[in-house]
Amino acid sequence: MTVTPEGLAVNGIEPEDDASSADFYFRRMHPKDRPEVEQAYAAALLRKTEFEADFRIVLPDGTIKNIRSIGHPILEERGDVVEFVGASIDVTEHHRARADLEKAF
Repeated sequence: MTVTPEGLAVNGIEPEDDASSADFYFRRMHPKDRPEVEQAYAAALLRKTEFEADFRIVLPDGTIKNIRSIGHPILEERGDVVEFVGASIDVTEHHRARADLEKAF
């Protein structure tokens, strides 16, 4: 699994972390969000379709971030999914701003 420097920063990944599998990222997810995201990911793998999810991650220091993740399956010649190519975006500030607006009205 290849992760950009931005992806490393968003997910709070340190050089000593083994972030080479989806399990690493699932373990970072908020416990209340994880089952739904794992289910959506498994369905995307099975169907060989796009993956989209909004969820929270909990960093080792306790910081909680809101993440928007999208992925596109890359298939090998036989049609099996080799990997997902996509992006995870930190949307925490968006969530905070929306909550602030809702409180104001």
